[in-house]
Amino acid sequence: MTKQDDKLRHRRRLQNQAVELAANNRWEEAAVINRHILELGEDTDTLNRLGKAYFELGQLENARNCYRNALRITPNNPIARKNSERLEELISRGSSIPSRAGR
Repeated sequence: MTKQDDKLRHRRRLQNQAVELAANNRWEEAAVINRHILELGEDTDTLNRLGKAYFELGQLENARNCYRNALRITPNNPIARKNSERLEELISRGSSIPSRAGR
């Protein structure tokens, strides 16, 4: 097994862990894992997952930045586009999402 294979397997394990944490509404932990994945290299899926975690934590500006970065990488990404538009609307109206940590 090559070093590159090891890196890919490690990344996949972290991605699976991030998805599992999100599925269990463990948003803070999911955000930590997704930030760690981004340290290994930026990708649209991780930015979308991190954006969702930030949204659920009520960190709208951080979520918006994640979706903007996802669109920078993949301009036609439907998940990033939809969530970015939704956040722009919420932020422009001065809305905030109460923190859901601990739910």
